[in-house]
Amino acid sequence: MHQQHEKIIESLIESAYKRIYTYFESYRPYLQEWWENIQCGEFSILADEFLYNPIESFGMLLQRFIRQRQDWAELLPEQKDLGMLRVDTLQIKKKLLPSP
Repeated sequence: MHQQHEKIIESLIESAYKRIYTYFESYRPYLQEWWENIQCGEFSILADEFLYNPIESFGMLLQRFIRQRQDWAELLPEQKDLGMLRVDTLQIKKKLLPSP
């Protein structure tokens, strides 16, 4: 009986970790946008003299970050219950949100 309970518990834990892995896959689009944000670097490209319209480019980047901050603040939870486990994603959310 003890071995049977051990197998059931092991199966439940394994299932919970699979759910966590699947849940973190949903972060892939956010990570892609975050990576694109990082590629903007120090925005030195905006100071390039050959840039056609730096003011418009700066405005578009600013709009992108504002949109991301609003959308992600609503869409990314601070924690998520996945079966028998609760995943704390507050630190991930703080890291992904664009900051000034």
